[in-house]
Amino acid sequence: MKTALRALTALLLPLCLAPGGRAQQLPLATRDTPQAQPVSGTQQPLQRSRYHIHEGDQVLVEYTYTPEFNQTVTVQPDGFVTLKVGNDVKAAGRTLDEFQAAIAESVSVRLKDPVITVTLTDFQHPYFVVAGEALAPNKYELRENTTVLKGIMLAGGIRITGKEKQVVLIHALGTSDQTLELLDLKKVHSTEIFEHDREIASGDIIFIPRNKITHAQQITSLLNSPVSYLSTAAYIVR
Repeated sequence: MKTALRALTALLLPLCLAPGGRAQQLPLATRDTPQAQPVSGTQQPLQRSRYHIHEGDQVLVEYTYTPEFNQTVTVQPDGFVTLKVGNDVKAAGRTLDEFQAAIAESVSVRLKDPVITVTLTDFQHPYFVVAGEALAPNKYELRENTTVLKGIMLAGGIRITGKEKQVVLIHALGTSDQTLELLDLKKVHSTEIFEHDREIASGDIIFIPRNKITHAQQITSLLNSPVSYLSTAAYIVR
């Protein structure tokens, strides 16, 4: 938890300290979805890639000709699963097809031409987090294609103390792929807002900073007590 909070603070502080409220935009790199693009009225929905297994997921492994080896495995925190036959196999980060092929290779030392089926039985449900100056900062399920603007609306909108011109979209917090992008969502009554909106991926964080009046308080809170400031911190690091 502390590592993730330090990573979040390191990402946000340069924005809070940037002169004139300006900062360089960084490209948003997604993990399980193609790169996010501006939303327009004619844009086609993003084509999402195949699901990649995560730590904590449960997968049913079935052997057609040797059902006595059938088992439901839970992906361990290190990304591996332990099988009844064969060696431990890495599951996290792989698609079901890739995981199935890895199991077949592992068990082939004991089973001849194994026919294996893998079925995802429980998984990490897609979610996103809205933090900062939203009316209802929280963790929300990502049930459908959702943009930053829609996510903020689900969180009740932006408080009067929020800075609409510098909404932060954080992706892959705490990983080597973590990135952020600044979005200007102030022109909510204009079609120009769609040029700044972005589609979000599972695990993304929408952070709404405070306006200039409370900027100093925000920096102090992030430095001294990030857990109390980020009311959704417990969700962010799950």
